[in-house]
Amino acid sequence: MRLNLTSCYLMSRLAVRQMRHHQRGGALVHVSSVSGFRGLPRAHAYCAAKAGMINLSNAMSCAYVGEGIRSNVVAPGYIATGMVGGLLDGFNDPATAQAMSPMRRPGRPEEIANACLFLASDEASYCSGSVLVVDGGMTATQG
Repeated sequence: MRLNLTSCYLMSRLAVRQMRHHQRGGALVHVSSVSGFRGLPRAHAYCAAKAGMINLSNAMSCAYVGEGIRSNVVAPGYIATGMVGGLLDGFNDPATAQAMSPMRRPGRPEEIANACLFLASDEASYCSGSVLVVDGGMTATQG
């Protein structure tokens, strides 16, 4: 919980303080997970923290959007990183890959970075309280 939620809260609070000081608004972009929408049998605290991050971002949006501070979330699915390294072997089997993601591949870290850049940019100036799911269609096909 400290790593996945409390740290986000504390850093966001510091960022908001700086944004208020400079009076130019800004954008908070939090990285949660599709696990914030659905449970995992052996990751109770992780799922709770990621769901908490989504609600934290929504609350910050409500609190600060009037000051020009937007708050949004990127929710990745399976991304080719060391964190899910052992699970990525599932993409080698066509049936398992289809179950993991309709795109049948893991996402690339730069795909998450690009989503974050979008939400931080002026191109997303009307986005606040949004969750951008970047998961290859996984949550669209699974309940």
